[in-house]
Amino acid sequence: MHVQAAETEPIDEVGPGGIVAVAKVEDLHTGASLGELTMPPIPFPTPMVRLAATPKSRGDEGKLSGALHKICEEDSTFHRELDAQTKEMVITGMSELHLQVLRERLKRRDKVEVETREPKIPLRETVQSQPRGCIGTRSRPAAGPVRRGSISACCRCR
Repeated sequence: MHVQAAETEPIDEVGPGGIVAVAKVEDLHTGASLGELTMPPIPFPTPMVRLAATPKSRGDEGKLSGALHKICEEDSTFHRELDAQTKEMVITGMSELHLQVLRERLKRRDKVEVETREPKIPLRETVQSQPRGCIGTRSRPAAGPVRRGSISACCRCR
């Protein structure tokens, strides 16, 4: 279709430099080619701002997942992932303003209200030095006298 302001006119072909609109084409995404000529992929900047997203109501989790998938297809600078360690849905965008606009779009278009916060950071600890020795004690009341125990251990890092 040839588009001029609010008017559209169906056309069969277009010449070089022509700007047209295509309606109802399945599997057409940003950067896809319709003809025989293929263009190099468009380099998009890496999104840097991350937020954990949860729906305000429990019943909207499926709705939110579908809406975020749709936004990922529309906006190549937006990503979503489920963090395997913290079990959070993490959305990533170009800026806080970008993510705020997308939250408002979810509310307006998909009728899903989203709460966002900083994502959890999984805690990982690594032994950095040789332990000198460990002593632990444990008291446990039982039926009758209090039972006490202690243990000392030594281990080596390899």
